[in-house]
Amino acid sequence: MENLFEEPAIDYCKHYSLQEFLQFTERSEYRYEFWDGMVVFMAGTTKAHAEIADNLNAIFKNALKPKGCKSFQESVYLRMERKNSLYLPDVMVTCDPEDIPLDSRFVDNPSIIVEALSESTELTDRTHKWQQYRQIPSLRYYLLVSQKAVFVEMYGRPNAQSLFSYQCFEGLDAEIELQDPAFTLTLAAIYDGVFEKEVQ
Repeated sequence: MENLFEEPAIDYCKHYSLQEFLQFTERSEYRYEFWDGMVVFMAGTTKAHAEIADNLNAIFKNALKPKGCKSFQESVYLRMERKNSLYLPDVMVTCDPEDIPLDSRFVDNPSIIVEALSESTELTDRTHKWQQYRQIPSLRYYLLVSQKAVFVEMYGRPNAQSLFSYQCFEGLDAEIELQDPAFTLTLAAIYDGVFEKEVQ
C-alpha cells in the first residue's frame, strides 16, 4: 500500500533547471525550495509557527493594503534570478508595482521578509537565507520571530545603500516601528493566540 505521508522520491543530489523544478512542483502536494539548482524539501510546521505566520500575514494585509502593498504567506516564491533560486519565506511583503499582478507565482522585490524560527530551520534562516536575503536591493526589514518566547529580532535599513542594523524586541508590550513602509507592529498582535497574556 502506498504511504500517503511519505515524502516522494526525488534525486536531491541532481541539479535541476528552474523550469524542471517548476514542472515538478506543479505535480507535487509537498512544498520545496530551489537553491541554485538543488531541490530542498520544506518540512511541516508546528501550530505555534502557523499561528505566528497567520497573525503577521493578517497584520500586514490590514495595515499595508491601503499603501498599495501585498502580503504573501508560505506559498508564493521569492525569486532571486541572479542566484538561480526560489525561496518560500514564512511571510513577505512587497510594495513594488511589478510584484502586484496576481497571475504571477513570484515576488522579486520584497520590502519585508519574516521567518518564524524552528529547531529545524533556525540555523538556515540565520545563515544561508540571511546571506541571500540581504543582497535584495528592495529589502528593508528581515524579522526573525521566536516561537518559544515572545522575542523578535529585526535587521533593518533605510535604503539599499545602507548597512543593516540589528534590534531585538521582547515582551507583549513591545512595539516595532517600521519606516518603509511606515507602521507600528506590536508583539502582542504577532503572538496573539500563541502565549497567554501573562507570558513575557
